[in-house]
Amino acid sequence: MADKNYYKNSHFENGGSMNASKSLVRLDPTLLSDEAHELKCFLESNIIDQKMGIDRLVDAFSLSLSPLRLLQKPIFAGIFLGPSGVGKTKTAEMLAKFLLGQEQAVTKIACAEYTEPHQISRLFGSPPGYVGFDDKRNGRERNMPILCQEKIDEAGIDSVVYKITTTDTEIKKMQEQLEKIGDQIERNIRARERAGSNPGMVANANRTLEALEDQQESLMSQIRARMQIVGRGMPAYSIILFDEVEKAHPKILDALLEITDKAQATMGNGDKTSFVDSFIIMTSNIGSVEIASTLAGKHSPGFLSPQGGSVYEIAMEELKNICVQNLSGGLRKTSLSLTSLARQA
Repeated sequence: MADKNYYKNSHFENGGSMNASKSLVRLDPTLLSDEAHELKCFLESNIIDQKMGIDRLVDAFSLSLSPLRLLQKPIFAGIFLGPSGVGKTKTAEMLAKFLLGQEQAVTKIACAEYTEPHQISRLFGSPPGYVGFDDKRNGRERNMPILCQEKIDEAGIDSVVYKITTTDTEIKKMQEQLEKIGDQIERNIRARERAGSNPGMVANANRTLEALEDQQESLMSQIRARMQIVGRGMPAYSIILFDEVEKAHPKILDALLEITDKAQATMGNGDKTSFVDSFIIMTSNIGSVEIASTLAGKHSPGFLSPQGGSVYEIAMEELKNICVQNLSGGLRKTSLSLTSLARQA
């Protein structure tokens, strides 16, 4: 989805020669596609002075729109660090509002509620031999693990369906026909009720109803087929928020390594959940006290970035020192985008 400006602003060496064997096309990496630019503007208008975090998200989203992205990784995996109230959770909610249409589409996991080994089954399902194992195959959807494929894809699929049904003209026409058929079915049902004990009228109404129901089923099949064609290549985005990740049980952090490194997680029943189209956002208050002490006496507005100096370094050091070693030891190999959202106060 490269913008046309990529090519307008590209220049060819050797005096502008178009000889493919000798010329190099130099593209401007700061240019964004229209969709990525819209995301950037939306986040900047809703999140106050969080340029670094927004830029990381937009860059990851922009890359996901190109054929260059790695399908073995989530779209984005990062840790937002800073005191309460600086916009860590709000950033995830605004991302969900832009991509999925509503802030509530974020899958929020309060890691403070998952400090014991037995609580982990709520995320990944029960292992064989334990209560709740294979609830998915037995149709008990209420007990399905939070991170199973159906759960994390639900909001994304709803968003894709909404986009298709509101923009595709053929589907709109078929939906209008469905509404008309539905009205006709209701009228024939009332007519059959009014017919009472008249066998001829009842039989005629039944035949009409069968024909209308056949048309209804045929139209619904056509809509499903059309949606599969139009929706091909449209990702069902999911946004997973691990709040206060440092409080999570070590097994959850082990699973996070698998999620960020391979874009998948293994459920208790052996099923694999793919996070290829996911944004994995972790939040933490680590280093808040040290940051407040460092910034004592400073009253400049806004938030600090790595270029701002010691705040970012303090946050990173505290993350490595205090956070569970399973996560801090794997930061480099999982290529997490570490974003400091620490506020100067």
